[in-house]
Amino acid sequence: MATTHEPELVEQEIAPSLPMTAGGTVDVQVATARRFPRSIATFIRRATEMATLTPEIAAACVYALPRGGKTIEGPSARLAEIVASAWGNLRVQAGATDNDERYITARGEAWDVETNVAIGFEVRRRITNRKGDTYDDDMITVTGNAAASIALRNAVFKAVPSPFWRPIYLKCRQCVAGDAKTFAARRDDMLKAFMVAGVTPERLCAGIGLKGVADITLDHMATLVGVLNAIKEGETSIEDAFPEGGGLGTPQPAQRKSQQTVVPPPPVPAPPTSGMPQPPAVPSAPHPQPEPAATAPASAPTNVGIVTAVDEKEGGTLITLSTGFRCATRNAELITAAKGLKESQALVELGTHASAKAGNAAILDEITAVGDGQ
Repeated sequence: MATTHEPELVEQEIAPSLPMTAGGTVDVQVATARRFPRSIATFIRRATEMATLTPEIAAACVYALPRGGKTIEGPSARLAEIVASAWGNLRVQAGATDNDERYITARGEAWDVETNVAIGFEVRRRITNRKGDTYDDDMITVTGNAAASIALRNAVFKAVPSPFWRPIYLKCRQCVAGDAKTFAARRDDMLKAFMVAGVTPERLCAGIGLKGVADITLDHMATLVGVLNAIKEGETSIEDAFPEGGGLGTPQPAQRKSQQTVVPPPPVPAPPTSGMPQPPAVPSAPHPQPEPAATAPASAPTNVGIVTAVDEKEGGTLITLSTGFRCATRNAELITAAKGLKESQALVELGTHASAKAGNAAILDEITAVGDGQ
C-alpha cells in the first residue's frame, strides 16, 4: 500500500556551484588544460579498452531500470568513472547536500576546464520505507552515496558529449551479451547471480515475459545484467524490477509513476498493426479492461524498442521496432531521426496516433531516445 504519490527518485539539472579550486586557482587549472589538450582519438581508444577489458567490467558499465511500464537501459556510474578518467582535463565532485528526514538530496558536478563547460545535477532519493518510517543512519548513508553516484554519472554524461561515449556504451552492451559460443555459459552464470540476489529463474522469466530459460536471448542478457547492476547499486529493488504479479517494466498500480511519460496506455490504440490479441475490447472499456490483459505484459510497451527497419515506400516510410510495432510517416525529420537511431541501436519510444483509414499503420508523431541520461 503506497503512502504517497511522490516519486522515490527525482533528477534535475542545476546550475553548478563551480569553480572547484582545490589544488590550484582556476587560472592555473585552465592554463594547464590548454597546455596539454585532450585527443579525442586517444580518449575513445583508452575508454573502450578500459570498459571492455573483461566481460565483468563491461557488465558493470550497463544498468537497466523499470520505469512506468518500460525498462530503461543506459550507461552506469562505473562507465561514467571510466569516461571521466579517459576524457582528461575534467574536474568532478559529488556528495549529499540536504536531508529533510524524508528525502536526501545529492549534487554532482563536472567541469571541463579545457572548454570551460560546467554541468551540475541534483538527485533526490527517499529515505523512508513504504510505511513512512525513516531509515536508520547506515541506510541513510548508503542511500546518500547512491544518490551522489547517480548525480555524478548524470553530470559526467552531460559534460562529455554523448556522440563520444555512446559507441563505447554500445560496445559494452555487445560484450555483455557475448556471442553464440559463450552464450549458454554466460546465461547460466547470470541465472546463478540472480538466484544469489533472491530472484528465481521462474520469477526472472515471468518478469521479462518469457515462458522459460530456453527463451532468453543475447539481447535479454544485456538488459538483465543491467537490472542486476541496478539492484546491486541500490538504484532499484527486486520488488520493483520483478514484481510477484507482473513483469519487468510492467506498470505497478500505486508505485513507480515518477517519470513524466510513464502512463501511456492511451497511445496503445495501435494494436491493429501490432497484432495484439484483444483490439475490440479497448474502445468499449479503455480503463477497466487493461486488468484482464495480464496475459500480455511482455507486449504492453509495444511502442518502445529498437528501430530494426526504416522502409521508404511510395505512400510514406514504414518504421518497425524490435517489438514488431510498426508506424508510418512522411515527415523528413522523423525519417532522418529514425535512420540515425537505427544505426545507434538505441532504445526509443514512438509517439503515434491512429490512422484515419482503418487497417493502416499508426501515424508517427514523435520519436524519442529513451534512457539517454536526460
